[in-house]
Amino acid sequence: MQLLAATCWLAACQSRLSHCSVTAVILAAAAEGGLRLCARAEELLEDDDLQHGEDDWSRLTAEDWRPGDMGNSRTSVPMKDLECEGEAAALQHSPVGITWVDVKALMHMRPRNIAEDRDLFAIAAQIQRDESDNCVLGIACTSAVLLPITMPRFRNLARVLTNDQNFLFLNVTFYDTMRSGFPIFGILDDLATEEYRSWFGTAESRQFFEPHVEKPACRAPAAQALRLQVERLRQERPREDDLVDLGQELLLQAVDVYASSEVDVPGSAAGCRPAAAVSVLAVALSRLQAYSSAAASRSSEAGAARYPVLRDVIELVARSEELIRDYCWDEGIPFGMLVATPWNLWWLLQQMQFALQRFLGHSWKLPSDEVQRGKAEL
Repeated sequence: MQLLAATCWLAACQSRLSHCSVTAVILAAAAEGGLRLCARAEELLEDDDLQHGEDDWSRLTAEDWRPGDMGNSRTSVPMKDLECEGEAAALQHSPVGITWVDVKALMHMRPRNIAEDRDLFAIAAQIQRDESDNCVLGIACTSAVLLPITMPRFRNLARVLTNDQNFLFLNVTFYDTMRSGFPIFGILDDLATEEYRSWFGTAESRQFFEPHVEKPACRAPAAQALRLQVERLRQERPREDDLVDLGQELLLQAVDVYASSEVDVPGSAAGCRPAAAVSVLAVALSRLQAYSSAAASRSSEAGAARYPVLRDVIELVARSEELIRDYCWDEGIPFGMLVATPWNLWWLLQQMQFALQRFLGHSWKLPSDEVQRGKAEL
């Protein structure tokens, strides 16, 4: 049934190039048979076509809108400029005129350990030493990328992540962070080495953190199958170019989590929040990839379809953020432990950021040759 459900959903969305209420389709998979699900998917498409119009959502998700973009206006509140492209958040002490756009590109090309990239290490250290905190996400990223050097002991790394460098303390949504171009999700994933994850099973870790036991729903076969699939893809396909179809590869397992009676309402107090968050992100990725595949063959209709795709992605990313924050706050998961989660949430969020960059065509990721020329001038 899950295979038919996922196939039906993808075919419906690709053939119509229209808004598809993906969350409703996934939930329907748990309650309806395969043939009825196909019919329901078509009904959802027709309903959304009728309801689609110029409203607050369309203005909010317009292609020329970016979170924090100030246009020609000025502000004394740098938090409004999350992309750090305005005058108030600009670097004031950078070498050879380097900008935050350059820093973003360099950080996206970073090695797992910053000690292997002396140029980026020097730039991040100078930013931490000389710059103000007007660029909130830029300061957070350059601080986090230095942690392998500044906090080599895992006990100190875990405690710093839980307190001073807890990303969830920032009043910035996951979607806005993705749109900003700052690679905080990828940096957090780099910190989640096998050695760091294993440390939470040691006697030393229990001096600082209470052991966490996953809920039974997280140990259910459907949830574990999804977790293992994500882990396998993370290990076998580390390059961004190899992950353009990541969402579609995870879609069947994501549907299975929602359809399985062994997982009690994912996201509820009794359900498995991390499994639900991974499922939602997988659907968001598959939504973008379904659009890209369909738009490649129907370029004339692609423009009209971008709005519903973006609206779906915003809703799904917001839902995953809610699940992750609830998992942390309600279940008492310290952020240092959340970074080391076996559910690989930060890696998936990083892939979501890459997919959005390809979808929106933002300039924060420069071509490799331009970045290399910039590094040579340092």
